Amino acid sequence: MLNKIMYLFCERRGLLNELQRQPLRTQQEINDFLFCLRRNKNTERDVFLFLIGINSGLRMSDIVKLKKQDLISSKNPRIIEKKTGKTRILYLSSLQDLIQEYEKDLDPEDYLFPSTKGGHLEVNMVYQMFQKVAKLLGRDDIGTHTLRKTFGYTLLQENQRRGYTDGNIRSQQ
Repeated sequence: MLNKIMYLFCERRGLLNELQRQPLRTQQEINDFLFCLRRNKNTERDVFLFLIGINSGLRMSDIVKLKKQDLISSKNPRIIEKKTGKTRILYLSSLQDLIQEYEKDLDPEDYLFPSTKGGHLEVNMVYQMFQKVAKLLGRDDIGTHTLRKTFGYTLLQENQRRGYTDGNIRSQQ
């Protein structure tokens, strides 16, 4: 009953696309997605964007606007989310080597995900890129929100594996 109410609520507000997006649930699905991204023209940028997304849980609108100076402050930088205004701590220690390698040629004020047309990538460009990957994978449930959902799904699975059953999700550290 609750799912039907949620469906109707989202349908009336034009939110069905995001409701239908699904996380990448297995390591094989993540590897397949990465395999397809590595066939893109801007492989390094696109793979890095994907890895930041599934390891941070940030909205794509926040990810594309990240600059080098946002991540070099510490191993666990703080980001202010645009939509909510909340401060988020990013636990990216598992990506430190990749971050340092990716950022080495960037100036502190450079966008991490530059557009070929100047400025930063736009969310709709990332969406189009992900739609191409989805088509290659034969899926119709992938969008920019898939990365955020993958982060949440992975975090929930990790907490369940560790035996946290009180319903509270503990952040990665």
